[in-house]
Order: sequence, then C-alpha cells, then structure tokens
Amino acid sequence: APPQKKGKGGGGVYNLVRRSPVLSTLRKPYGIYANKKEEGFETDPIIEQDWDKLRFGGIERLYGSEYLSKFQNSHICIVGVGGVGSWTVESLARMGVGEMTMIDLDDICISNVNRQLHALSSTVGRQKVDVLAARAQDINPNIKIHAISDFFTNYTAEALFGPRRGGGKEFDVVIDAIDSVDHKADLIHECVLRSIPVITVGGAGGRMDPTQIKVSDLGCVTHDPLLKSVRKLLRSRYGYPPLNTDWGVPCVFSRERAHFPTERREGGEGSKMDCASGYGTATHVTGTFGFTAAHVTAQTLSRNSRPSAYPYCIQSFESFVKRGSSFSRREN
Repeated sequence: APPQKKGKGGGGVYNLVRRSPVLSTLRKPYGIYANKKEEGFETDPIIEQDWDKLRFGGIERLYGSEYLSKFQNSHICIVGVGGVGSWTVESLARMGVGEMTMIDLDDICISNVNRQLHALSSTVGRQKVDVLAARAQDINPNIKIHAISDFFTNYTAEALFGPRRGGGKEFDVVIDAIDSVDHKADLIHECVLRSIPVITVGGAGGRMDPTQIKVSDLGCVTHDPLLKSVRKLLRSRYGYPPLNTDWGVPCVFSRERAHFPTERREGGEGSKMDCASGYGTATHVTGTFGFTAAHVTAQTLSRNSRPSAYPYCIQSFESFVKRGSSFSRREN
C-alpha cells in the first residue's frame, strides 16, 4: 500500500504515491499535494494523467461525459473580472473549461474585499486578471489562460475580438460583467455582429437578497436601471428591436430595488472607478450573480447553437444603418 501523510486542515488523510501506478489504491483526492513533489515522494506520470478524472469527476457525474468534453474544449471570454466576473471565472475554472480570456485593466483595491474573489490583503495593488489567472491555473493546470490588462471599448474591440492572441480558438461564449452603459452596449452589439453568444449581467450594487436574482432576455428584462439604459442605447445607437422582443441575449438581473443606506450614489460612467465609489455590495449577492452567469454559460454550451434571435437584431441594425441613423463603429 502507498504511504500516507496527514493533510493540513480537518485532519483528513491524503494519499501519496512513491512511483506507484496503482490508481485504485487512491481513495481520496490529492488535496494540498496535487502537482507537488513532497520530500521523499514523486508522483507517477500515469497517475498524473488521471488527475483530471478526479478533479472534474463530479462535473462529469452531474452533466455527463459529453458535456464535460464540451466544457473542456470551450473558450470563454469574461469581460470585467470584479465583483461578479471574478466569481464567474472561479466557477468556470472548477467546471473544467479548457480556455479562458479575461479582460480587465483594474488593479485590486482594499475596498474590493467585501465582494471580489481575488481581493486579499496580500493581493492589493496587483492586476485582477493576473491574480485570477494564477488561481485558475492552480485549480486546473491544463487550462489555457489569456489575461489581458485592458478595457473593452470601440477602439479596442478589433484587437480583442480579432485574430486570437497566442493561437487560441474563437470565443464560444462572451460574458459581459462590466459597469459602463456605453461599453456594455458596444460589447453586446459586437458579439451579435460576430454571432458569438453573449451573456450580460445587470447591477448587483445596492442589492441584499440573492433569492431575487433571475434570468431573462435583455429585450424583456425589468427592474434593472442599468440594463434599461443599455437596452435604450442599443435601440437608439444600433436600431435594435422594440421593447418586449426576444433579442437572444440572456441577462442575469435582480428584481430587488437598490438600497441607499448612505447619501453616496453610484458615480458617473468612465473607465477606471475610484475604489470607494459606487453602491454598497456584499459577496452573497455578487457571487450569486457570477455563479448564475456561469450556469447560463453551461446551458449555452450544452445547446451548441447560435442564438436564433441574432439575425433579427442584425436585420434591424442594417435597416437602421441604411436610413443613415448609425454606423457599425461609432466615431467619437
């Protein structure tokens, strides 16, 4: 039998292997010893090949081997990895997603600790995408990560959505977790034009009750001022269809009204926000938003099809352009 060593925390026992290919003797995950050579021990290459079966066996038993394979062969782009996006990254990494692109220019503030996964005393001042990339790689050493320190705007769209950096595959799903109304509208429109499924997220700030978080189509969503403004901009700038029309853009939102326990209100739009600005927020809400976005992503991947309503949006946009009302790319 292979030697055993006490694991840290909880008093559990983690099995280590000394050049032994016998996987059947390993009854528990490797825990803190996964991918690490301990003094006097060396992991066997055959065992290493089966670590993914142990890491993501629970996902396979839940979704099935076919869908796990889809997750492992998918490329997900998360734009904005703050209070919501960081939790989405965590969930997708633990689902076995094989490739992720994270786009965000912000660094970590101490005031992010109340709601953002990567915000720790030891990470303050570091780039959010860098910290999350290291964490995702630690969760799944086989994941391919593209950490891009930038913001999505009309000026960066082609660079971010054009030929893939590092030879990565095209995006299977894009998750919009940014705050700016302008940039959300432009990102959604970019995805529609490229026929990339996009999932958008509404405002989490000021909400206390995670049970009021729902999923609807952007063309029909209610109770969310941020998404209302995004929808209005998509209609005025790009000629999107009328209200209460299915646009093929699922959105995660809360039916709860935002709370203002203090006089401070959310600041204006812009690129880099002050660390202390905005609504009050809590992890149990932002995390639920992020995990719900990951759930919708899994549903989208399992369907393996492009949103059927996109052609309607594109047709509406093209008619809008012909009337001379807009341009495919704004010129500011």
